[in-house]
Amino acid sequence: MKNRYIIPVFCIFVLSIFQAKGQEDFKRNTVFGELGGSSFLVSINYDKRLSKSSEGFGVRVGAGYMAWQDTEIFNFPILVNYLAGNNGKYFEMGIGPTFGYAQERQEPMDPDLSFEPYMTVFGSINIGYRYQPLNGGFNFRAGISPILDFGDVIPFWPYLSFGYSF
Repeated sequence: MKNRYIIPVFCIFVLSIFQAKGQEDFKRNTVFGELGGSSFLVSINYDKRLSKSSEGFGVRVGAGYMAWQDTEIFNFPILVNYLAGNNGKYFEMGIGPTFGYAQERQEPMDPDLSFEPYMTVFGSINIGYRYQPLNGGFNFRAGISPILDFGDVIPFWPYLSFGYSF
């Protein structure tokens, strides 16, 4: 009588191991470099998936740099994002602020130039495609990232990124 329970219990045990193994294989951390997007020109970012599933919410933090004429801008995007799709191919949506710090580059020959550094915040939205294999490795993202800056909107600012998921 007890022997008839051994096979079903063994099967449930084996299936639970494979199910747990499948969840462990999904790599939820990604480091990537981005051109364009939430940091305007170039940035390095870290993305963490919050669920055990490949779909769902995640958070992203980064640090970027841009020089324009005589101004340097250091910025720090912080976004919440959502992935929808499967098998490593996802539609990506994200939103959040980017904090910026701007300062004028000083010419060594002209000490009379003075410029007060300033802080700024603008909004950013990501809409695009993400390739992130379940078992990690090469990561690719592309899309548009509208920039919202107190009444001004850049509606079609592109982004392209390459990275590694682990």
